Amino acid sequence: MLLQARAFRRGRVVLASGKESDFYFDMKPAMLDPDGADLMADLILRELEGVEADAVGGLEMGAVPLIAPVAMSPGPLGATFRASSSARPSRTTAPRSGSTETTSRARPW
Repeated sequence: MLLQARAFRRGRVVLASGKESDFYFDMKPAMLDPDGADLMADLILRELEGVEADAVGGLEMGAVPLIAPVAMSPGPLGATFRASSSARPSRTTAPRSGSTETTSRARPW
């Protein structure tokens, strides 16, 4: 099972809150696994069925692993966008988007 193998860990761990736990669940390794990425894209596309949108995206740190598999999946939501939480003066000022078109029907994930 993908989640058991890639996302679940037993053993003493200190959480970000400072509390301790005997287990830890981290979805990132499962999300970045090729099978996990395919599954996640399928689930996101199912969740968005019937939603009028031309693109899907969100904040850079969380959205990139989520929207990349969606962008590579066949279907109407091939366009993606990402937004940074901070300005980066060393980079260009071009819009951060997987599409050159702007749309009012973009949906954050």
